[in-house]
Amino acid sequence: MSVNNSTLTLKQENNPSSPFNVTLPSGGGGSSYVLPPATSTTLGGIKVGFGENNKNYAVRLDGNSNAYVTVPWHASEGGEGGEDGGYWEIIFTSTLTENEPSLPAYSDGLPAGWSHSAENSDGTKIIWMANRWVAGDGTKSNWNGPWRISGPNGENGVDGNEYEYIYTRTNSDDSTTVPTITNTPSSSSTGRTPQEDDFVPVNWTDNP
Repeated sequence: MSVNNSTLTLKQENNPSSPFNVTLPSGGGGSSYVLPPATSTTLGGIKVGFGENNKNYAVRLDGNSNAYVTVPWHASEGGEGGEDGGYWEIIFTSTLTENEPSLPAYSDGLPAGWSHSAENSDGTKIIWMANRWVAGDGTKSNWNGPWRISGPNGENGVDGNEYEYIYTRTNSDDSTTVPTITNTPSSSSTGRTPQEDDFVPVNWTDNP
């Protein structure tokens, strides 16, 4: 702080290059100076002693008249761990007949003849499923089931219709010379009747 004639110069400790000048009244008339309150645009004074409430915290001064604010801080406490969840254990077996397999007796592990995967690569087997509840603490219930999960094999379908083609050659395109088709087999299919597969009439071929 310095006084030059009627000007009082106040320097900020943390920013001495930007002093604050106050013009003192002239003539020594005893007029007093009132420090303006500080605003966002005006350098001025503040008053401590605010009563804290909710999340509004007071400005305090330390032993060197430095202002500070104490914000309460509490470390969060970790919650308790959740309980381990349970799950359904599912097993499978297969049979060649529709007779239901016996339900497995209680066992800690996988019962003999059962698997955790359903396999029926050739489609001829019947797949069955069983399950049980395994609690989070490892307690296991008895097996439930079994249930059939593969459908029955369908009946063979009816043979479909088809067209058979045979060929022959002529020396004329006259329709009156079109060769006739008889029920006599050609030499390449001797012994076959018209109702048998691969029957080819005489003078005809199935190879163009």
